[in-house]
Amino acid sequence: MLNKLLFAIVFLGSTLLNAQNGKIKGKVIASDDKELLAFANVLLEQQGVAVAKTVADLEGEFSFNDIPIGVYNLKTVYVGCKTNISYGVIVSADKITQESIEMEYASIMMCPVVICEYMEPLILTDVCCRKCGVVSRECYFTCGLSCYSTFTDETMFEEKSAPVSAPYCSVFPNPIIDFATLEISADRAIDNGYLKIYDVSGKEIKNISFSGNIIKLDRSGIAAGTYIYEVLAKDLSISAGRIVVQ
Repeated sequence: MLNKLLFAIVFLGSTLLNAQNGKIKGKVIASDDKELLAFANVLLEQQGVAVAKTVADLEGEFSFNDIPIGVYNLKTVYVGCKTNISYGVIVSADKITQESIEMEYASIMMCPVVICEYMEPLILTDVCCRKCGVVSRECYFTCGLSCYSTFTDETMFEEKSAPVSAPYCSVFPNPIIDFATLEISADRAIDNGYLKIYDVSGKEIKNISFSGNIIKLDRSGIAAGTYIYEVLAKDLSISAGRIVVQ
């Protein structure tokens, strides 16, 4: 008899406790086209603290069971949409609170792309990037620029009327231990020239002024590694390449 009485008390207490809880059910959709957003992440918060979380099913539906009565916020996250927060969701005892969540697509700004007809540039086709002067995958990863991207319209699309001899720069020795000599094969001596050295991130680390066709490079102050050099004549890039410092 005593055991039955204790069982009845426990059962009644459990029933009364469960009666103090409620449920939240809802659906996640897109506000623009009303598309069901499957697998959206839904977070239940109270006073800024997460108390439960779930994931919407294939139909965009979700539910929270046995939630203590109170006031909550629903935070919903879905890839490609702006985060949605529903404030003041009330959970009542032994009731189901229905919530419909509409999420707004996140807008992505795209720059216009203009496609032009390609014509062979005046400069030799293996000298196209202002930074490193070489058309290759290495050019892209080193400079962060697509080949031909830094040419002016005149250089890019002007018809070639006569062959043009582009200056060529040779480096010896390369790899460099202490000193190196850069010799520029040009039709005439260069006045007000500059030799610039860049690291692989594009940061300028050395700038040497020169006149003539031969440049002496002292590697002092340059750590071992791979670098890009650029030769300029009166602020016009005429040659570039790669050097290795040991």
